[in-house]
Amino acid sequence: MKFIWYDSITKTKVQSDLPYIEMYSSLYNWAVCNARIACYMDLTGDGIKIASKHFQEAAWMFEHLQTIVT
Repeated sequence: MKFIWYDSITKTKVQSDLPYIEMYSSLYNWAVCNARIACYMDLTGDGIKIASKHFQEAAWMFEHLQTIVT
């Protein structure tokens, strides 16, 4: 099965036979969403704790992706 997507930065078509590319992309997007949620949170009350949790989850996922892809 071939996976085809378009790189939004270089505007090129990318094809891959690896089914894991979709999984890696989803995990990367999940980490980015967690980081963005943490960036735009209200930090009053328990906001700092919740934002820190989101940053930690994003950092863990980025580190995990870096180790499994390389």
